[in-house]
Amino acid sequence: MTIGHEMYVKEEVESQQLVEAMDSLQQVEEQKARRINRIQVTVFTAAGLLLGYFFSFE
Repeated sequence: MTIGHEMYVKEEVESQQLVEAMDSLQQVEEQKARRINRIQVTVFTAAGLLLGYFFSFE
């Protein structure tokens, strides 16, 4: 194997590792967004149920 070929292989491995790291970060961000959305839905649902309970009496 020549030095040029070894450098090429090393760059390819580093490039693949970078792609995998970026994919991992993207997955973490997507999970965080889903978690925040789930919390928002829970809070608004609870608020709506409480408002409906306290203001439904006539």
